[in-house]
Amino acid sequence: MTLPIDQAPLAPAPPAARHRAADAPARALEPGQLAVSVSPRLVTRLLLGVVTVLAVSGFAVVTAAYGLESAAVPADGRIRKLLDLDSEVNLPTWYQATMLALCAVVLLVIAGNQLRESGGRAAAPWAGLGALFGYLSLDEQISLHELAMPPLRAALGITDGILYYAWVVPGAAILVALAVVYIPFLRRLDAATRHRFVGAGALYVGGAFGLELLGGAFAGARGETDYAVKVIATVEETLEMVGTVLFLRALLLYVSRTAKGGAIVIARPGRGIERDASSTPAA
Repeated sequence: MTLPIDQAPLAPAPPAARHRAADAPARALEPGQLAVSVSPRLVTRLLLGVVTVLAVSGFAVVTAAYGLESAAVPADGRIRKLLDLDSEVNLPTWYQATMLALCAVVLLVIAGNQLRESGGRAAAPWAGLGALFGYLSLDEQISLHELAMPPLRAALGITDGILYYAWVVPGAAILVALAVVYIPFLRRLDAATRHRFVGAGALYVGGAFGLELLGGAFAGARGETDYAVKVIATVEETLEMVGTVLFLRALLLYVSRTAKGGAIVIARPGRGIERDASSTPAA
């Protein structure tokens, strides 16, 4: 599968180089390849717009249901259940599960390219991230981590406090292990991609863990349906969604800069399939 990406503008090439690029013949697609043009900038703006709508809608319904206790939007009503970012099996959950699955697909496509071009050792970290995001998508949809909380609370004797959402205990251990394993991988990336990955990850983890700890402290003391708990959960889920969008953007930009004519070839719309070798960083 060929995935041309309309990448963000790079620094202008010298006039002579531009003339040589314009005169060079466009590379034809190989049999069985499919060209798909994607603009990271457009995709990012569109998805951030969707996140904004979901976040504002979610804040509005929890404020109406739990802050104002409005009869028009009751806590057990369909509107609240459909739009509440802290609820399961609803519109925000479907959106986020889809986004995480999309990241998994792009990661596995990159892994496939790395396997063909550089071998299994280069492909393994990308494949591992693809598997991780596939699991996160599944967990977002069916809340596997929620099932672990009652036995963890019983085993650890947790009744309240920042560890009230007890899944954060094994989750933190897994996060530390992943950080240790992936530090060498991050160091091998070009600086721009590394900074994008770290920034997106900080937003996602800050929401998933940082605000989960804060929300747990409030939930253990006030109950899980307290308005403050719902607001914290809304901010938490919003950070996770924004972090996922920025990670997808980072992946698309990475693909647009590093493809080498294998299964993924980069092209600007209307200019055929070509790649600027000077913009390719070391993976």
